[in-house]
Parts: sequence; structure tokens; C-alpha cells
Amino acid sequence: LPILSLIYIFMNYRDFFGCKYPLICMPMNGVSDMAFAIDLCNAGVFPSLSSQMFFRSRETNSVEERIIRDFDKFTTRFGHCRLLFSMTDQFLAQNYDLIFRLVEDYKLSHIELVRMQEEDSYKNIQRISSSQYSELKNSGLKILYKDLSFTPQSEIDLNVFDGIVLKGKGGAGKINPTIKPLRELVSISRKKYPDAIIVPSGGVGSSDEVRILMGLGATAIGIGTLFAVSKESKISLETKIKMLAYDKQQLDSLQADRLPQNAIVF
Repeated sequence: LPILSLIYIFMNYRDFFGCKYPLICMPMNGVSDMAFAIDLCNAGVFPSLSSQMFFRSRETNSVEERIIRDFDKFTTRFGHCRLLFSMTDQFLAQNYDLIFRLVEDYKLSHIELVRMQEEDSYKNIQRISSSQYSELKNSGLKILYKDLSFTPQSEIDLNVFDGIVLKGKGGAGKINPTIKPLRELVSISRKKYPDAIIVPSGGVGSSDEVRILMGLGATAIGIGTLFAVSKESKISLETKIKMLAYDKQQLDSLQADRLPQNAIVF
């Protein structure tokens, strides 16, 4: 990791994220809980937290109570709340008062907002108003936009969003198979949005690829699977060993709603 400090950095990730390395652990369902976020922050990586983790718990207390408890742990440990809290725009709309409280009381720094798809399985999607976006932004929150079907031709409102998470076709999870390769997406997006934060994610598995993407204009690089197989990750050792035996060519494409999902199937 120290060699990453020699990379030409198009935008200053330290100013925007405040982490030691230009690496973001991308939120992963089943992995990205608060304990893992604390370990990542200790390592100098920008940590993330998946809102879906709070629906997987067997605890009897409410989702809101569990979220507040975990944010207490993080801020007590570090004295700040610089992390990426990932959620859908519907989750944000349904829990707006809670998220605003996290921003106001805990100084939550960043959220990743996943745009819900207009599919039959997601009827009556709720979204927050422009005034609510302004309220969050005025309180200091940074918002990264993530649309699973995103193409650089789409128009992103940089008055609302600080930047874009670009999902590469080599990553795990839902993916649009028609999108361009990640390097090309970064180049096109940097030209289209010269002042935006750009975070490529999906299938990045080497320091060489990190250097190339940073040179093309990425602000920081999103990493998932490599962190998922780390010692600190909560998934089982057996699963980690199986994951390490796979490569991108062995990802299975499963049908999931409108977009297929890349997955390792054991």
C-alpha cells in the first residue's frame, strides 16, 4: 500500500475522504457491518457500512436502535464519523429523519445512494425532495450517486451529488452487462464531469489496476472482494478459501430483477 502514495492523483482523495490510502472498502451485504468498518478505518482505508446489514440481524430491538448503537461505537472509537453509509434512495426516504439525525448529531460524512430501478418488484418507490437534499448538503453530508445501469451519457446533477460510483462489469452483485469497461468509464466520466468525485468499483484486484485507474482520473478506488477475504471479515474461513480460488472469469451471471447479478456460486 505505501507505493500508492507515488500515484499521480487527479483529485485530492485526502481532502474529500480523509483516509490514508485512496482505497474505499465498498459496502457488501453480509460483510459490511460496523465492526468491519472500525477495522478498515484503523488500517487507513475509507470504511463503509451497508444499511442492509441492519435487516439481517436476529436482534429484537429496532433497526433505528441498532443503527444508533453502532454509530455510537464508531464515533466513540475515533472521535469522528467519516464513513460511507450505503443505502437505496427508498431507504433514505423512509428513514429520512434518522439519516438527518446521523448527519447532525454524529457528523456522518458520506452516503452512497443507490438508485432504485423502475421495476415491477419496486412499485411505488419513495424518493426525497430537492429541499431535503439541500438540507442534508447544508449540514455537511457528501453524497455519491450509484445507478446500477449508469452510463456516462446520463446526466448527474452535481448540485445534489458530489460524485459517482462507477460499477464495472467485472464486479460482484447486480451489473449492467452492456456498460463499457471500467477504464473507459473512468476516462469518459472524468471528461464529462471534470470537477466530480469519481470512484470506480468492480473487479479491481491489483495495485497495477489501482495505479492505472488513478492515472485516468479516479479520485479513489472501490475494492470489495479483496477486503471480504481479509482476516477481519466476518465471513467464514471456508468461504474465504473458496472465494480465493475463483477469478473474474469464473463469476456466474444470475438473473436478478431487470439486471443480472455476478456471483460466486459454490
